[in-house]
Amino acid sequence: EVSTQSTESSGINAEYGGETNFYSANQKYSDAAETIKASALTRCCKDLGVASELWDKGWTERWRGKYGIQEWAENVTTQRKAQMWRRKDEDWAWPFKRSTFYK
Repeated sequence: EVSTQSTESSGINAEYGGETNFYSANQKYSDAAETIKASALTRCCKDLGVASELWDKGWTERWRGKYGIQEWAENVTTQRKAQMWRRKDEDWAWPFKRSTFYK
């Protein structure tokens, strides 16, 4: 477990631990550590109201409708395909490329 703290001059305002499931056959320790850090940081941000619009479903749907597009994308290193969002004004960045879905 990793602890993340958010501080200001007046002291600590939020402190959370992160967690994740670890699958030793399919996952690296570094990937699990990054997931744990992201989980803890997300919890701190939610507690402090940082980027609170991201937890507002209506706001995110309006943003995606205006700036985003959902497409099938393929990870070129793993060949895994999934529907993903990207900005309309940006192309897919490595390791992803636009794809079509075929089983």
